[in-house]
Amino acid sequence: MTLSDILRAVCAAAFLLALPGCGSNQQPGAQGPTASADSLVASPSPALPQAPAPADPAAEQTVRRFIGWYAATMEKLQGDFILNADGQDTTKYYAVNFPGTEQWLTALKASGYFADSYLQNWRAYFRQQNDSLRAHPQNDGPPPGFDFDFLTYSQEADTKLAELRAGTFATTFPDKNHALVKARGPYHNQNDENWQEALDVRLVRVPGNRWLIEAISNTSF
Repeated sequence: MTLSDILRAVCAAAFLLALPGCGSNQQPGAQGPTASADSLVASPSPALPQAPAPADPAAEQTVRRFIGWYAATMEKLQGDFILNADGQDTTKYYAVNFPGTEQWLTALKASGYFADSYLQNWRAYFRQQNDSLRAHPQNDGPPPGFDFDFLTYSQEADTKLAELRAGTFATTFPDKNHALVKARGPYHNQNDENWQEALDVRLVRVPGNRWLIEAISNTSF
């Protein structure tokens, strides 16, 4: 056999080995290297979107009733939160009237609109303000931290409540046991100034399918 014959035989063998299924254990139809065990494991199914918490009109109704209740009883509630506020004795300084604050909190509790956590937050606030008054004695001018209505965050609470009662309410439910009610008064444009009263009320569901207020704010939570 000549050298040319040998070269032709080698080339033919190499061509056959390059064909699919020749010279290998690869199964027909397989592409590339044999699949690894990891690639054979099924991919996890994508998580299904969580259904939104069902709406409960009782949450909004609770806020509407609370605003109506406060408009009717605001003037009757305890409001004497500061001792020595009359300024008659210049040797005495402002201090928190804790019996007065407790009387106010007791009235809020009796209304049936507020969660215990809401009342506890106010107790903590009064203690902090008393510590601040002791650290910075004062007996003249508005006591810092007490120059606004605590339930509406306004210096004109009656006006704000009237605006809110004439406005709109929008409710969202982060989960089945919590709700956020956004109360918005009518939109005004007066003297080139735009304004709108607002109050955001966060509620928690308690046994008996009741909603109680756990936070109030002028801004969104």
